[in-house]
Amino acid sequence: MQSANFGRRYATQIFWGNGPWEMMPIPSGKKVTPTALLCELKCGANGEIVKSKERLFERGDTQIPLIEYTTTWAPVIRNTTLRMLLAHCNSHDLALLQLYVATALLNGEFEEELYVRKPRGYERGAPGLVCRLRKVLYGLKQAARACDWKLPETLERAMFEACEADECPCKRVGPGGDFCLILMNVDDLLVAAPTVDATQAGQAVITTAFKSKTMGEPAYFFGIHIERDGGARATRVHQRQYISSLVRRFGLEEDNPVHLLMGAGAHLRKVGRYLDADLTELYQELIGSPLYLSTNTRPDINFAAERLTQHGAAQTKEHLAAGKVVFRYLKGSAELRLCFTAAGELTGFCDAEFAADRDNMRSTSAMVFLCGRAAVARGSKLQSSVAASTSKAEYIAAAGAAKESMWLRLLRAFVTEEAGSVALWCDSQSALARLQNPVTSARTKYIDVCHHLVRERVSNETLVVQYVGTADQTADILTKPSGTIAFAGGTWGLGMRGPPQGVPRGGVLELIEPGEGGMIITSPPSGAAPTGTGVPAGTVPTDNQ
Repeated sequence: MQSANFGRRYATQIFWGNGPWEMMPIPSGKKVTPTALLCELKCGANGEIVKSKERLFERGDTQIPLIEYTTTWAPVIRNTTLRMLLAHCNSHDLALLQLYVATALLNGEFEEELYVRKPRGYERGAPGLVCRLRKVLYGLKQAARACDWKLPETLERAMFEACEADECPCKRVGPGGDFCLILMNVDDLLVAAPTVDATQAGQAVITTAFKSKTMGEPAYFFGIHIERDGGARATRVHQRQYISSLVRRFGLEEDNPVHLLMGAGAHLRKVGRYLDADLTELYQELIGSPLYLSTNTRPDINFAAERLTQHGAAQTKEHLAAGKVVFRYLKGSAELRLCFTAAGELTGFCDAEFAADRDNMRSTSAMVFLCGRAAVARGSKLQSSVAASTSKAEYIAAAGAAKESMWLRLLRAFVTEEAGSVALWCDSQSALARLQNPVTSARTKYIDVCHHLVRERVSNETLVVQYVGTADQTADILTKPSGTIAFAGGTWGLGMRGPPQGVPRGGVLELIEPGEGGMIITSPPSGAAPTGTGVPAGTVPTDNQ
């Protein structure tokens, strides 16, 4: 109880001390917005309760649109940008620090006229007066946007330049060529530079302008565990704690783990035994929870997560069973990490599965881009139109990958100052011929003009398209359910590795090779690509990478 009372006092002291208000009688015809004191428990990297946080919230749900707020959009960190930064820091051995800006939202200012009552039990000033807000209070619709303007202005005055490809990273280059990168995510920041002194100089820009806390080298950022191994020149990211919390949330602790997300050749249809209202809500929670994993550190579940979300409005018992299998797979592979190694250029893979959707006969496009031998960008989605042939499906997939490569080149140029072409690997000879020979035939004249962007990128040599065999196609496991060996190899190609001490027996990364008297389980050989790794010859990581 004493801790709760202290938290309430602290929250109200921030309100009175930060000066986001001006006390006055309420003007005639104006509305007073209610407030509330809320408490939340902040958990650490291992799920333990670190502290309780009490905050004074304004009831944003009562705000009137276009009168009390207009624009609410604010940029947030892109997952690809974070992974690209981590890959660059690892390959160039950059120093990395994490900062937390205390009461970051309360530093923002806005123009709308808003009034709130004084916190109940902690009133100050004459009775009958209300507080007109001059600065942002937690809960306001425009809070994140108002805060977003404040921090970039501070960095701009310190000679930092924003990135054209993403609003969150900023960079400053000194006269001697030394640089400092700052990645912003509302109140959490990462500072990267070649030396510790340079990172501390960038950190000083923030700490002198805002009340901040230095967290040291990042270990838990944006809900992601970050493990840097300077000796092995490797950076591993994972979300083990989040997976454990999901397994407990849905009561699957006693379920046995599996090695595959979906059986090879499995197809989810819109027909079947539909769920009742209670199970429908459960299914929607079940398929929504893994999306944060698939977009961050677990590209191996991207295909299954994408397929299950397509049936969010018409769920059957088969879909619910398939969703639970995804969690059983995550439970058995919770220790898998996305591992960035010291070497590796930006490389892309694109693939397509012809007529993968049995309900509308649309094909599936997939792409994955690796940097530091681990996936920094990936995607798997149904194509917007029905492809008449496998060649057209592969061509459309290559066009989608070309668009992503354009954005990645801008991001890479800002982060690493590299401006070379991007290699894109495709396993369709006919699609490659059409990409490299811009001719029109009876079979290609029906391809939409928007997909021919990839030809322009190939002709101006910003995109170099090359052939890769199907067995080495990393994007293959993002287009369809695969067998055990193909899935293990594809997962390895995405950069997924086990704990540093090695992959446990029976893990999904271990290859299953036929032998006398049955199946022999062996780990991937050192220095050589196992079948289906998705890594072209000459770029194979070793076991300890």
